[in-house]
Amino acid sequence: MIGIMKKMVFVLGVVVSITYPSIAFSEGRGAEVVAGLSAELELTESQVESMTEIVDDSLSKIEAIMASEDSRFKKMRSLRSQNKNKNEAMEEVLNDDQYEQYQTLMKEKREELKASRKR
Repeated sequence: MIGIMKKMVFVLGVVVSITYPSIAFSEGRGAEVVAGLSAELELTESQVESMTEIVDDSLSKIEAIMASEDSRFKKMRSLRSQNKNKNEAMEEVLNDDQYEQYQTLMKEKREELKASRKR
């Protein structure tokens, strides 16, 4: 059971790093992340601004979770909850087609991660 939790925390951490590639935890990272999604999702200026705020908020919360002295299990649960909250916020900002495409992009990134770990 502990081994599974360790793997899940690791996978969640890697998913975060893939979702937000090569971005150290610092202010203003959301713009960089959203810029990568903007063209693929055909975002409006309003959507770019909203998504940037969502990503900045999410990343700062993830940073706090990872820096906490909570157990790995509690961190995993907190990261899952934060990811769910981020996705709910994204769903409010994006139209149905954009959100579906966003979910597809995130799934592809997770699959790339899994494939790279098997090598």
